[in-house]
Amino acid sequence: MSLRIDHFGLTDTGRVRAGNEDAWAADEAQGLYIVADGMGGHNAGEIASQMVVSSLPKLMQKRGGSVMPRTSAAIARRLRSAVSRLSRDVFEQASAEPHLSGMGATVVAVMIHAGEAIVVHMGDSRVYLLRDGRLRLLTRDHSVIQILLDSGHITPEQAQFHPDRNRITASIGMPGDPTPDSRRVALRTGDRVLLCTDGLANMVDDLNICRIMGESATPEATCRNLIDAANAAGGDDNITAVVLEVHEEK
Repeated sequence: MSLRIDHFGLTDTGRVRAGNEDAWAADEAQGLYIVADGMGGHNAGEIASQMVVSSLPKLMQKRGGSVMPRTSAAIARRLRSAVSRLSRDVFEQASAEPHLSGMGATVVAVMIHAGEAIVVHMGDSRVYLLRDGRLRLLTRDHSVIQILLDSGHITPEQAQFHPDRNRITASIGMPGDPTPDSRRVALRTGDRVLLCTDGLANMVDDLNICRIMGESATPEATCRNLIDAANAAGGDDNITAVVLEVHEEK
């Protein structure tokens, strides 16, 4: 079965931050969708997130040349490799320019191939799948909070107010040789996939994300309603949402 993907993306500064360090991009020709959340002072975060969304599609094309691998497993390896290369590029630029010291970004990338969603990520931006009214988280946060939750040292309620709730353990631009996480998920007609930054996930709980994704008529309405909900909850951070909707190709 051949699938068609409709998408819409939206980013918002929120109600507290002066600028927006989030970014997103869609390369429909490659079936590649990306969300990034930048970090670093003196506009370095904005530079990093823009590097992610502009460079990753080019890296995929450069590594692929004119021939795209036939299998989803091979594409996943290529996407992980491109994300790792991008991370080293950001680190090198941050090291070479003092005003960009500490520059980095989270990334979630979803590539659609042969009826599958290939998900690669670093950091605490997320990918969700809504299917048959149920919401499923496809990524695991690279964060101090996630480590504490996994070890049982804190509860989900305590995580909301923990002083380390914004500390991540993996990101684009980190030193060393990063290894992004990846997974593949078979898609079905009617699925909706959400890529988002923590400015959404931290402000709107999974129950309400599920409700909004299920009730909104289109990907555009879904993005707008999710961002409105995050702002209504306080809008403490920049907010970005990209929604993919899966249809059967006629």
